[in-house]
Amino acid sequence: MSLSTERLAIEGGPSTVVAEHTRWPVISEVDRRYIERVLDRGILCGATAPEITALQDEWAEYCGTRFCLAVNTGTAALHCAAAAVGVEPGDEVIVPCLTFIATAYGMAHQGAVPVFCDVHPESFNLDPAKIEERITSRTKAIVPVHLYGLPADMDEIRAIASRHGLAVIEDAAQAQGAEYHGRRTGSLADVAAFSANATKVLVGGEGGLLTTDEEQIYSVARHLAIFGEDVVALKPGEFRSYRSKGLGWNYRSSELPAALTRAQLSRLDVFTATVQRNAEILTKGLAEIPGLIPPVVPRDRTSVYLKYQVRIDAAALGFNGPPTELRDRLLC
Repeated sequence: MSLSTERLAIEGGPSTVVAEHTRWPVISEVDRRYIERVLDRGILCGATAPEITALQDEWAEYCGTRFCLAVNTGTAALHCAAAAVGVEPGDEVIVPCLTFIATAYGMAHQGAVPVFCDVHPESFNLDPAKIEERITSRTKAIVPVHLYGLPADMDEIRAIASRHGLAVIEDAAQAQGAEYHGRRTGSLADVAAFSANATKVLVGGEGGLLTTDEEQIYSVARHLAIFGEDVVALKPGEFRSYRSKGLGWNYRSSELPAALTRAQLSRLDVFTATVQRNAEILTKGLAEIPGLIPPVVPRDRTSVYLKYQVRIDAAALGFNGPPTELRDRLLC
């Protein structure tokens, strides 16, 4: 029987394409060596432990910032960022209406009120044209999210923030290594928050990273993350006093996830280049299919494609019902 008369695979017929999927994250001997080194050393935790300290130095250098604070989740990094720029209970913080819930929760943990703002239909990122109508006398900060690995319109957003005296917090949880006007995410606002969850571009299993150029922001964030303590590296024989100088949480990272994150960081640019090359091929092919709209990446930035999102033009596909119905059918 020819392929033209066989039942399609979606209808129960034989599959004609066999795809081999690479499990993410990609774990190699490099990762195992980093982990074994921690176990051999026997130091598994500590705010100034060697893997944590090295990761902070390396990530700050990678992003092009002065400071980096390693914490246990991206949500913790967002909370620390909110506190560090002076967000207080009752303040309003503008966040995109399309994002993971942690963007809003990170602000709510500081007692702030998340104010949802619409996103641009092509980038899915915060739409600068919609921001000012959401600003009130209670607004304290704007949180652009680099959704799916594509940087938001940071110049326009920062200009709005400057006019109104607002702080800008990058939610860069999905965009490690992406660039905007030649600068990497994490260096595009007053402070930035990253995730190192196992689903992200930079993997640590679980983890978060905060970056900033401002020493005061870094200091406040560090106090919040470690029980309100001013933790510094100790010299041999020195005693840690455990004196808290204010309210703080237990947002500390630990050595095993920090080591895995460092190992993955050593190959991040290779992973990114591969993803971008594959996305370019896929985009070129999909662009030739009426009704399918591949991701739009402006020339002034790069995407790391945490997700490769495709939009559907129901009319171009000849579908007369509600567009959401077509979407749901395709998802099934």
